[in-house]
Amino acid sequence: MAALGLLCVAVTVAVVGPFYYNSVVMGQEQRQGRIFYVTAREWVFQPDKFVVKKGERVTFVITSEDVVHGFSIEGYNAQAVVLPGEPTRLTIVANMTGTFNIICFVDCGQPFPNSGMGHMQMNATLTVLG
Repeated sequence: MAALGLLCVAVTVAVVGPFYYNSVVMGQEQRQGRIFYVTAREWVFQPDKFVVKKGERVTFVITSEDVVHGFSIEGYNAQAVVLPGEPTRLTIVANMTGTFNIICFVDCGQPFPNSGMGHMQMNATLTVLG
């Protein structure tokens, strides 16, 4: 009798499981959207290119390895201050197509005068496809 009960449970899981996964788990992933993990350090964002589809919910989880940085997506009025060692989340809905600059808006330093390196060159891009 116990074996029959166990068999019923196994069959139920095998039949209902995929429907549960598709409706509940996949639904959560769609609501959560795209997640990008970004590292900020003098004087780069890594990765520095992000491509998404229009309408996607996009979350950036940014971590600084050294000093305080800024993370600002021009055109989206979205920005965050990123403290060293503390992951910072910034979420947008990609509702405009095009390529948008991501810049560090906190002066994180200039290594060598006239080197062409440093804070002013710390940028990335977000491309939203139609």
